[in-house]
Amino acid sequence: MDLAAPATFDRVEFTIDNPGHRRGQGRSFELQTQAADGSWRTVCKGAVYGSIFSKKIEPVTTLRVRLKIDASIRHLDLFPPM
Repeated sequence: MDLAAPATFDRVEFTIDNPGHRRGQGRSFELQTQAADGSWRTVCKGAVYGSIFSKKIEPVTTLRVRLKIDASIRHLDLFPPM
């Protein structure tokens, strides 16, 4: 996702399609930000055992974000520090 301008965020929330979650099937993910040199850095990783994930993370400023997950992403929100 290209943010169009550098942005700082410290909370991520996303919704995915995960029809197997009632059988305990989780989906592993990595949220990554792109550095000025083009390299990608993981800022949050884990697993989703439902369809919604939300977590507060250390503040990060970036121009591009990608969510690596083996599921259809319905929605992705990044929230600025309060």
